[in-house]
Amino acid sequence: MMLKVELASENPFIRDTHCTCKAGLGHCNHLLGLLYTLAHYLKMEHKSVPPRASKTSLPQTWHVPSRTLGLKPKPISTVSVSKVKPPNSSTHRVNRTSEGILPNVYCPVPVPLPCSEFEENLRENLKASGSRSHMFKLLTASNQQKQLVTTEFGDLPLGSVLSYQLPQQTVSFEEHPTLPLPPQPCSYATVLNQEEHDFYGGLIITSEDSLHLESGTRDQSSITWHRLRAERITSTSFKRVCSRVKDFDKLAADMCAKQTIQTKAMKRGIQLEPVAAAEYEKLTGNKLFPCGLIINHHAPHLGASPDRKVVDLTADPVHGLLEIKCPNKDSFKNCSYLTNAAGNFTLKKTHEYYYQIVGQMGISGFTWCDFFVKCNSDYHLERIHFNKDEWEELKCKLDFFFFSCFLPVLCNRRV
Repeated sequence: MMLKVELASENPFIRDTHCTCKAGLGHCNHLLGLLYTLAHYLKMEHKSVPPRASKTSLPQTWHVPSRTLGLKPKPISTVSVSKVKPPNSSTHRVNRTSEGILPNVYCPVPVPLPCSEFEENLRENLKASGSRSHMFKLLTASNQQKQLVTTEFGDLPLGSVLSYQLPQQTVSFEEHPTLPLPPQPCSYATVLNQEEHDFYGGLIITSEDSLHLESGTRDQSSITWHRLRAERITSTSFKRVCSRVKDFDKLAADMCAKQTIQTKAMKRGIQLEPVAAAEYEKLTGNKLFPCGLIINHHAPHLGASPDRKVVDLTADPVHGLLEIKCPNKDSFKNCSYLTNAAGNFTLKKTHEYYYQIVGQMGISGFTWCDFFVKCNSDYHLERIHFNKDEWEELKCKLDFFFFSCFLPVLCNRRV
């Protein structure tokens, strides 16, 4: 079907229309739909026709109400539970009033709480009597030093429900480290067909768009964050792409068909990331800022999502990145992606995490990234500096894969 609309710039009216449908000589519904679509693109401030993502490449939204009346998610402790309560009146006309209550943290023991001296005496008496009761084990365990997490209800033990469901609110700063977004090296040349050219045109953005998208996706895992990542190669996949030696088309098809699956390790990382970030700040004294999806306008087909942006006043330059890993290990010495050289543990340069960090620095323009591994009993911290030669080698392989394999698959999926 072919649609054609001519609009007058001086006055808001339609000058001429044409559609290949049977009603195309007049104002058919197809032309009206085209005008509505163009108005929507203008309202969303799109510079070109955006690429259309399939439903399978986006997170499911069936659980999201279609009409929320402006309601936004909030902690349950701030939810007001209201009911309609009629006043005590014998009149036929009842004036109903609304009363609300706010939930409080449930406390199953009488208040005020027993003093610590009572707990200590009870534990000593049970120990003296040779008790093997479960209460004695709990009292002994509670006497050990706990790792606390700052929440809205004060300091709570690490691992408790409130420690990650109600973390301390993140302070929003007006001044964020500015993204350098340097020019990108490119040694790969190709000729795109019309369909590929149009699709890639929908990915092109300006430097202002890059900064706007980064600030708008700092709440990572949002729908916008997933939509922008679906049409690009992100730093988490750089290792898969750059280490591939054959079957590039199959890899491209697998990456396009990928679905958002949250594994147990990913869920653990999301829950413990704020705790690890707070510990990093306490250990280093550096200032952390949230970071969204970084898309360099010089290479709009690539993207990266560092965990945090860092300000280290003792470094040169002072701005950098932070990548956090929270493996379910007792010690970082048990992590397979760290190598031990005479007692000095460093991240293996052949591991996907190293490729990820190199990509984050190359796309953003920051020249260093702190790699922080938070385990159950200890931690590992190292600073990785940007290597221009490494990034140029990676960038060449990424460009080849995107334009020769990934982009054609994206275009075929769009049809």
